[in-house]
Amino acid sequence: MEKNNALFRIFIPIIAVIIIFESVMLVSGLEKSTVQVKESTNSASIEKQEVKTKDAFEVTFVTDSTEMKVGKNYTVKLQALVKEKRTLDAIDISVKYDAKNLEVTNLIFDEKLQEPIVGKAIKEDGMIVVKYIIETKQGITFNINDMVSLLSFDVKAKQAGVYEFEIATGNEDKKFDTMFIENTTVKALPFTSNKLEINVTK
Repeated sequence: MEKNNALFRIFIPIIAVIIIFESVMLVSGLEKSTVQVKESTNSASIEKQEVKTKDAFEVTFVTDSTEMKVGKNYTVKLQALVKEKRTLDAIDISVKYDAKNLEVTNLIFDEKLQEPIVGKAIKEDGMIVVKYIIETKQGITFNINDMVSLLSFDVKAKQAGVYEFEIATGNEDKKFDTMFIENTTVKALPFTSNKLEINVTK
C-alpha cells in the first residue's frame, strides 16, 4: 500500500507538468494564428490603396513638322482624346513655352466649345492660357474616343535652338494649371499629356 502511495505521489507532478506544457503550446499556437490574420489583413488593405484612377483624357500636341526654320510660321494644335465618358463644367489650359525665343500668335479655339473667357499668350510668364466655362447647368458631355480640339496657334522662332511646349500642371507654380472640371463632382479629372520638342534651324 505504501508502495502504491509513493508511485501515486511521483506520477501526479509528472501529469501536472504535461498538462501545463500542452496548455502553453495551445495558447502559443492561437497567438501565431492571430498574428497571421493581422498580417494578411494589412496586406489586403495595402493592395486596395494601390488601385489607381484611370485617366479621363489624353492631351497631345500635334504639328506637321518638328523641324522648323527661323522666321517662318508653323501651326501647332493641342487636342484631347476622351478615354472615359465624362460631363464637364470647365476646362483650363496652360501651356509653357520659351517666350524669349518663340513668338505665339493666331490663337484659334474649338467651335464646339463656348468661346473661352480667357484665351491669350502671356509673354511675361511664357504661358498660353485658355479658360473654357460651360454655362449650361447640364455641362457638356464627351464620349469615349471623341477628339476635342482645345486650341491651335502659330509659332515663329526668333533664333535657332531646341525648344519645348509643355502642359503646366500647377506643380511648379499654382498660378497656372491645366484642369478638366467634372460637372457632377466639381473635381479636376486625371489626364496624361506629352511634350512637344521643336528643332529650329536658320
